[in-house]
Amino acid sequence: MQFIAFDCVWDAVEPDLVKRTDLRLRAVLLLAMQNYVDATPLDRFKLARQLEISASRLKHLRQGQITQFELTDLVALCVKAGLKVNISTEPAHQPGTGE
Repeated sequence: MQFIAFDCVWDAVEPDLVKRTDLRLRAVLLLAMQNYVDATPLDRFKLARQLEISASRLKHLRQGQITQFELTDLVALCVKAGLKVNISTEPAHQPGTGE
C-alpha cells in the first residue's frame, strides 16, 4: 500500500486546482467565523440577527458545513462580524522546475 502526503486536506479530496483553492479560502473564513461565534456572548438568535442570517444558517456555520456557504457569503459574514478579511497571493509551485 502506498501513502501519499498532501500539504492540505483539500489537495486530497479535490483534484481541480480552482475548486481546491476556493475550498481552502472558504475553510479559513469558516473557521474564523466559528471562532467569532464561539467567543461571542450573544445567544444564537441575537447573533443570527446581528449577522443578518437565519438561525438555521447560523447552525450550518457552527457545524462547519462548508458546502452551505459560497466564498462571498463568508466574506460578508466576516465583515458583518467586524473581522478584517485579506487575501494574499504568491507564485505557485511549478512542477518540474526544482522549486
